Amino acid sequence: MDPALPLATKRDIVDDPARAKLIQAVAGSGKTEVLVQIALKAAQEGTNVLFVTKVNSVTFEIVNRLEAYLKIVGFAKSGSHHYTRLSSGAVIEAVV
Repeated sequence: MDPALPLATKRDIVDDPARAKLIQAVAGSGKTEVLVQIALKAAQEGTNVLFVTKVNSVTFEIVNRLEAYLKIVGFAKSGSHHYTRLSSGAVIEAVV
């Protein structure tokens, strides 16, 4: 069985970034990608975004994906706090 979230479900989740969401799915289903897409959409609309994770590797993965999508060399970093400001004025932060 394919563990991925259905494409229609992913689009529904991403289309309304301001609405609170709980995303539960098995490993490898695309949760991180959905969260990154929500963050990008919200930030492009001027909304600040904060990722709080329990694991360094998850923060690293989120930051890497955001850097790739935003075509930036690197987030500023202070300890385990990663952050950047977009041209929209929004700030995206990721912390452990």
